[in-house]
Amino acid sequence: MSDDVCGSTDTSSGEPCQFSPGDSCPWHDTDNAPDTGRKHALEKDPDLIDKVADRLAAGDTVAEACAEVEGISERTFYEWRQRGSEEDDTMFSQFLHETTRARKGAGRQDRAQLQQAIEKTQDTRTWYKLHMKQYGDQYGDEDMDMREKNGVRQEIPEDFLEEWYGSKQ
Repeated sequence: MSDDVCGSTDTSSGEPCQFSPGDSCPWHDTDNAPDTGRKHALEKDPDLIDKVADRLAAGDTVAEACAEVEGISERTFYEWRQRGSEEDDTMFSQFLHETTRARKGAGRQDRAQLQQAIEKTQDTRTWYKLHMKQYGDQYGDEDMDMREKNGVRQEIPEDFLEEWYGSKQ
């Protein structure tokens, strides 16, 4: 690039660029390109990742976490997660990773608390629904045993099966 004009032929007409900035051309000097737009709140404040993830890990819903953390709406939360799934090694992909980790951790805590309550009340219907939701059709399948090995084994009582299915299995 000369000192007088840009001179780049990467223009719509093919003519050399006649921009005379003194320092650099904002269209062709990509090493010193100016900021081309406003930054997202996440780019301005990367701590939003930790703030939102901490709220989710504490058991907040997405709506509750977004209401508590300034700078993010529920819509923005899902937009950033979508962008994170499309981009690698950006703060948006980090946002996706951290919020997913936090939500899974909170879900594990909820299930553990629910399991303790179920064990106290012997509420087998809730226990069964919880496990069907968690493991789906694969629950109880010996080849697809995805249950955590925590030493707790619960049997489904025959009377419950009769009530659930209408007859003994």
